[in-house]
Amino acid sequence: MKMSKKTGISLLILATGLVLFLAAERLLYGPRAILGSRTGNASTFRGEGLPPHQAFIALGLGGFRGLLADALWMRAARLQDQGRFLEMVQLAHWITQLEPQFTETWVYHAWNMAYNISALFADPADRWRWVQNGLRLLRDEGVHWNAGDSRMYWEVGWIYQHKIGGSSDSAAPYYRRELARGIEAILPGGRYRTGQGSIDSKVRERLFAEYRLDPRIMDIVRHRFGDLDWRLPETHAVYWAVCGLAAAGDKGSLPCERLIYSSMIELFRRGTLVMSPDGETLIRLPDLDLALSAVRSLESAMSHPDREFLDALHEGFLGDAILLSVTFDRREQAEALWELRRSRHPNLASASTPEEFARRYASLRMQSVKSSQALGMVFEAWAQSYRATGAGLEPAAAGYRRWAGLLWTGWLSAQRPEARPANPEAALRQIQQEALTQVRHEVSPAWQARLKGEGGLQ
Repeated sequence: MKMSKKTGISLLILATGLVLFLAAERLLYGPRAILGSRTGNASTFRGEGLPPHQAFIALGLGGFRGLLADALWMRAARLQDQGRFLEMVQLAHWITQLEPQFTETWVYHAWNMAYNISALFADPADRWRWVQNGLRLLRDEGVHWNAGDSRMYWEVGWIYQHKIGGSSDSAAPYYRRELARGIEAILPGGRYRTGQGSIDSKVRERLFAEYRLDPRIMDIVRHRFGDLDWRLPETHAVYWAVCGLAAAGDKGSLPCERLIYSSMIELFRRGTLVMSPDGETLIRLPDLDLALSAVRSLESAMSHPDREFLDALHEGFLGDAILLSVTFDRREQAEALWELRRSRHPNLASASTPEEFARRYASLRMQSVKSSQALGMVFEAWAQSYRATGAGLEPAAAGYRRWAGLLWTGWLSAQRPEARPANPEAALRQIQQEALTQVRHEVSPAWQARLKGEGGLQ
């Protein structure tokens, strides 16, 4: 089959990206050297970091440290049952210092604070304090004592991705807003670019002091994965997973690789953060520049033996990435991704263009889910278009409108004639108006003004 000039250019772009990635793989050795130089050798417990009287007791007890730690564990459980949480935090600190190289001790107490104790409070601000307590215990202390344990880094990254970035906690939107505000105060715009006038020594010192972000490793993350927004929890998850891979060395770490590719996929889909002037409203839009980085991070995990289970994820993500690239008018990128998907996953290969593929793929997507879920996807696409309109980002709003149109058409085509709405236009207008009503209630007043007249609502 003769290859067209356009197809050749698309494959050349993709091949160039993959070559650059293989060269960037060597950067993983950078974090290993940096982590080693910063933490030193913690292979032998000598009581460093403890108050003098506590170090004397710990070292004097020798092998009896474990018995003391067990007693303190039971005391900590009683304090938690009694609601004496502040005392329990101090006790947890002592337990971890008595057994600083027992990973489970750090993990248990960090998770207990971030997940269990935080859930006992109704106020999101109180919950956030306990999530931070657990995060700091692992990130600021546990990693120091266990620099060679990849699991410690994974646990930190998981709290960022799951607890802060996920939807399991109703207060998660508050956590994300506080994280974004905190980074914004240090790094306006959230982007870390070496050579910027704003990236001075004070900024670097604050990033490490407040978030344990080493600027040297941040540079490695940027060169390997792209210009990520550090106000987002998934970016922090990538950072700590990269550190975990460096600590794992040649044996590797599938959990850290999984944390990287899942975070990169999410950053491609929602990696552009827009904050309202008052800092109260945050919306997340696609970061289409991260498409190839997300593909490469997934293919890096797939390159190991016995990882065939990732093929389905690879195929699905390529489909989603083509759909987004088409609807957001990134035609050259859509072409490159489409050629990759055709070569690796031949189904739907008969589509003659990425645009045709996007239409057929959207239809198949809507057929594969329940009708209520499909309509929820249409609703969310329209809601995102209104959020983008409120933020004054018309190109993004137009992209979401095209996406919503493909999803709606796909849903209609998937319905049996008797199940279709009698008046599809009226049904769609109802979805649009409900989405607009929700968005008008959730965005700041500065953005509400731009939504007047949208959807026929005054």
